[in-house]
Amino acid sequence: MQKDNIKHTFTVRLSEETANICAAGMAIDDCRSRNEFIEKAIKYYVGYLSADKDKLVLGEQIQKLVESSVKSSESRLSNQTFRIAVELAKLQRILSFYCQIDEETLTQLHRVCEKEVKNINGALSLEDIIRHEK
Repeated sequence: MQKDNIKHTFTVRLSEETANICAAGMAIDDCRSRNEFIEKAIKYYVGYLSADKDKLVLGEQIQKLVESSVKSSESRLSNQTFRIAVELAKLQRILSFYCQIDEETLTQLHRVCEKEVKNINGALSLEDIIRHEK
């Protein structure tokens, strides 16, 4: 006799509510017998419990993957931000040399630009500035 064909008998007492849930589940899963449904339910629940214990292992692996991805993104963003800051510093040096703006005008310019960037939520483009100035 094969091991899968050996059946054990258990006496189970269910509340009326649980028996009704079982009957409804049998209809949903198209089970031919209560025994078939209960076997499926037990296998499913044990799988659920096993997966719950494995969450720690899977969670750690996912966390390491996410951390690696975030670290890589941070590095790329940091490098790009540095390059942009260097280019901006060059532009500022050129403008300050050629424009010779006084302190009061610079303060007013800062306020105008800060207000404008807040209003457009940081999505500033040269084309928008040129259109706005006309």
